[in-house]
Amino acid sequence: MRRKIIYISDPQCGWCYGNAKNITDIYHRFKSVFDFELLNGGMWVDEHSPRGGQQISNYIKERAHQITAITGRSIHSSFFELIADTKQILSSLEPSAAIVLVKELKPESTFVFAKQLQDAMFKEGKPLDVLRTYLPLLKHLDIDHEKFENHWMTNQNLENTFKEFALSKFMTKSYPTLLLQEGDNVTTIASGYFDLKTVESKLMLLDSSVIKQQDNDHNYCKINRDC
Repeated sequence: MRRKIIYISDPQCGWCYGNAKNITDIYHRFKSVFDFELLNGGMWVDEHSPRGGQQISNYIKERAHQITAITGRSIHSSFFELIADTKQILSSLEPSAAIVLVKELKPESTFVFAKQLQDAMFKEGKPLDVLRTYLPLLKHLDIDHEKFENHWMTNQNLENTFKEFALSKFMTKSYPTLLLQEGDNVTTIASGYFDLKTVESKLMLLDSSVIKQQDNDHNYCKINRDC
């Protein structure tokens, strides 16, 4: 059994958006060496999903400057307009269910789909709780849109999504988190936004099985906080 890289993220998480290109690059570079799995965290679900409004839009806008400064990924003004709408619910459920379904329909496109989904919201200001946001993504990745539409918000897919939330919460309390699973042993590679070259170097050492003891305590996060 190959070792597995587990990435725990959430579609509504700004730091996860900032880290999306990094993890996608990691996946493409190392998918021939490690198995990969993306898990959704379930950051904002049901009664914990905040309603949009000017107050939360201003709050997130203040934090967005730091995300952009550190990750280099900007958040468009259309996103802040979206979440300033009091009719908008900032829910992780619908986009997470979309990712869970794509993992079933076309697993090799999971990481790209998750990135494009976040780009649609943070860069284009599109809501993630309506089908029309997903249709161009599905077309671009050659994923059957009819199967997606028929299964996206079904009881079975939602049940699978909530099971994934529970597993993620068991494994971490913050997003994003990058883990290595070797048999029954799971270790943290990075917690929070990570530097791409640092994590690439770590995985190259794992691939060559040459892991120096002094690397064990290295901090792979530029931000070690609840993201």
